Amino acid sequence: MSDFTEQQLKDAARKAYSDGNVEAAKRLIAEARRVAGPSVPQQAQPDEAGFRLGGWRENFIGEGAVDTPGEVVGDVLGTGAAGVLRGVKGMAELPEMAGRGATWLTQTIMGIPKGDRIAVLDTATGRVIDEVYGDLAEAQGVARDYVQTREGRSTAGEAAGTVGEFLTGNIGGGLRGAIPMVIAGLGSEAAGQMTEGTSLEPYARLAGGLAGGMVGGAAISKRPSQVAAASDDVVDQVAVLEKHGITPYRGQVTDSDNLMRMEGTLTARTRQLDDLTGAALRTAGIDARRATPKVLTSGQRAITDTMNDIVSNVDVPLKGTLGQRIMSVADDYFEGSAGRELPVDLRRVKDELLDAATDPSGRALPASLLKTWRTRLGSYTTSSNELTQDAAHALRSVIDDATHDTLISLGREADVVALAASRKQYQNFLTLVKAVNYSGRDAARGIISPDRLATATKRVFGDQSYALGKGGELPELARASVAVLGSKPTVTAGASREIMTPLTMGALGFGGGFATGGVAPAVAGAGLGLGAPAAGKALMRSRLAQSIMTDPRVAASSAKLLPGLLASQD
Repeated sequence: MSDFTEQQLKDAARKAYSDGNVEAAKRLIAEARRVAGPSVPQQAQPDEAGFRLGGWRENFIGEGAVDTPGEVVGDVLGTGAAGVLRGVKGMAELPEMAGRGATWLTQTIMGIPKGDRIAVLDTATGRVIDEVYGDLAEAQGVARDYVQTREGRSTAGEAAGTVGEFLTGNIGGGLRGAIPMVIAGLGSEAAGQMTEGTSLEPYARLAGGLAGGMVGGAAISKRPSQVAAASDDVVDQVAVLEKHGITPYRGQVTDSDNLMRMEGTLTARTRQLDDLTGAALRTAGIDARRATPKVLTSGQRAITDTMNDIVSNVDVPLKGTLGQRIMSVADDYFEGSAGRELPVDLRRVKDELLDAATDPSGRALPASLLKTWRTRLGSYTTSSNELTQDAAHALRSVIDDATHDTLISLGREADVVALAASRKQYQNFLTLVKAVNYSGRDAARGIISPDRLATATKRVFGDQSYALGKGGELPELARASVAVLGSKPTVTAGASREIMTPLTMGALGFGGGFATGGVAPAVAGAGLGLGAPAAGKALMRSRLAQSIMTDPRVAASSAKLLPGLLASQD
């Protein structure tokens, strides 16, 4: 075969490709490259000293092995530029390849023999570009196939060539858009080097490029907003959650049981619960992610101190309505057998309030006394007994309402607004106390679930306020969280909990591994099977998968990897 010229061998290779004889074409291309000689003069391998600084001649001109900083930089630039040119060729070929692919598919469906079908990868566009590159190479005094065969003479140079092939897919994408291309190129090169010289290399490069592109895309993309993709009946709830920093998954937004099973979101994820707990605490002015006793105690103290500062010099004059309200509270909470079991100190505050309100002298209640009552009542608003909580809150509301009216009569508008904000925080705080006031592991760890938050909100704000979405941020958050993140049943009527459980997958993996290779493959197969369901759910919850499900146009961004992927198969 060496009697033929390089050009004759390439022409024969193109004909072989056109005839569908890919293997023969590859052999002819390899022989053509051998006849043409090395594209770059072969140089000795690095000496035993390995990488070194070297002299000015080696760094700026190059001499011997690529083992100095300057030579490595030159290798990276030269190989990277050749890679970019190969990527440009791949991009230019895409339209023709798409047409050829459609023709090939039609021919296959029609039953045309394999050897007579059109060659998808052998494009006229590519041949024209090869000729242009060849003319440019000859003008520079190197072999015509320099661009196609230029390989790095260092590890960095090899990686630069592959990265260059992928970078062409980022035309107009800016520096941020180049990140996935670089990671895709590095992934493809790493996979190729691990399988170099084997039949798996082309497939490994393809898989490495795809995986790297996905990882890079996920690294620079933001978690997709689910609002635009939500149906009309949940768009407001999703918007509320995202406003509070809580990210729902696609299955939760669409209320699809099957999709939630695939994502593992039939119940809210731990991170979502932490985000919900943190958001609920913020409505009470508390910056934390768990509603632990320490956090709640500190938050209550801060709210109470703020309220005491506002009304520190406000004496409250007694009015006839004050006595009526205290008597109403006494009838609601302190009568009957249950009321008589309330703490003695709480009953004492009620009696002192009632005596002061019915005092015929009409004296004003001093600010110091009101502060004392607030402090004593505050200690009962976090009681584990709900009747005690409610009674203490009712008495405190009477005091706060009277103080609020007094501030209005004094014209202290700024203090009126500040007190109203603190009272709203305190009302939210009482709701959070009820939300974690139950037995169970989550409650003990300070985790607030959507269902518990909704139940507590109804008790504090009332069923009507909850149903109508009134009462401020917390009722709004509670309603949205239970609508989107609320738990779904994990068992449906007439069905098992989960058909493809980890145990089932592990058994299948063990059986398959044992049948193909004995004990060792069986153990490996069982391990893979056990981990497969969890890995699959994690993949479905990944940023990339959620982006594609929310907006299918995101999948089109993978097309940017095509030039590099095609070039990696040459």
